[in-house]
This record gives sequence, C-alpha cells and structure tokens, in this order.
Amino acid sequence: MIGLEVTLSALRWINITGRDVSAEIEPVQLRDQTIHVGDHVLIDGAEQIITGIELVDDRAQRIANLALMLSDPHQRSTLTLPRNG
Repeated sequence: MIGLEVTLSALRWINITGRDVSAEIEPVQLRDQTIHVGDHVLIDGAEQIITGIELVDDRAQRIANLALMLSDPHQRSTLTLPRNG
C-alpha cells in the first residue's frame, strides 16, 4: 500500500473498471485534484471511503494503473478482542 499522496490531473472523469464493476469519479469531487486514504468519493451514486491505494503497474510515461480499495462509510466494522482470563 502506498502511504504517499497521489496527485492526479483530473481534467476529465476518472474511469474505474474491474471485477465487472464500472464507475467514474467526477473531477469536482477531488477538489484539489489529489486523493488520499480516508477521502470520501461518490461512485455510481454511492458514497465510498478510500481505504487504500496501490500501484498496479506503469503502462507508459505519465500513465499508471492504480487500485483503490474502498469501503462503505455507513457500514460499521466490528473488531472482536480476545478476553483475558
């Protein structure tokens, strides 16, 4: 996972495809044209939180494939801790 800020030149919509899912992020959603882990974006009308960013591969100079890991901000995650004793 990349812990660095990823700067995008979001002059057009960002197209996301994969796993039979197609989505787009509108440039205005990025405001300062950067994405960070923890940012909220709308994908196909549903709010998502970016939980991870990975570099998949470099296709050409100035072009890279990124994988965005997403989660639903309205779904509460639970953590079960072991009991002492």
